[in-house]
Amino acid sequence: MSEKFLFTDERHLIIAIRKDKTFFQKVPQKYRTEKIQKIAVEADWHALQYIKNPSKGVQMAAVRKSATAIKYIKNPDESVLMVALEKSNRVAKYVKDEEVLRRAVLKDVKLIRNITNPDENLQLAVVSSEPELVKCISNPTQKVQMLAVNANPQLIKFFKNPAHDVQMAAFKKDKTCASLIDNPCMEVQTYLRSQELSRCTMSSSALDEYIRQYQEKMKARAQ
Repeated sequence: MSEKFLFTDERHLIIAIRKDKTFFQKVPQKYRTEKIQKIAVEADWHALQYIKNPSKGVQMAAVRKSATAIKYIKNPDESVLMVALEKSNRVAKYVKDEEVLRRAVLKDVKLIRNITNPDENLQLAVVSSEPELVKCISNPTQKVQMLAVNANPQLIKFFKNPAHDVQMAAFKKDKTCASLIDNPCMEVQTYLRSQELSRCTMSSSALDEYIRQYQEKMKARAQ
């Protein structure tokens, strides 16, 4: 069978592509219809790299085979991007269009896990929707931390060296979170120490005096 006949006969062309994953590379552009392109990426998603400006349908067929196929799409359709991100949390690094990525995250806040350094506005949008997702943000801003602990004080355990205001916001809402705070401020340390001493056989007046002296000592160290 001649190559010319093979290319013009769609049925035989499809059989050839499915039989030999590299065959698509030999197919002249004029025979690469959308149907043939879909067959090619379904047979081997790497074939997408040989298709210029793939249609949404072809893009979708490729990412459904493998989310990593997104790396071959210069400007992926938003719905295609969503499918890819939902299939794998590792493909965000291939997405160059930050605005498209932002819109995808705002549609599904759980995708924040895939963003390396989301800006504050995106962090706030996500945490406003689901406070627990703050643990998926590597360096949440102070404003974002405050939003999270106001919703759930126990979330402070996910923050490294939280600011004094964040600590106090969490502590005032729920004193039991004091032991969860990394590098606790003086007020929280005093509370933790008083809790330890309250378990000892010390009178209330002696305990109050001890706490007063402890606070003065902590203030002196801070100066």
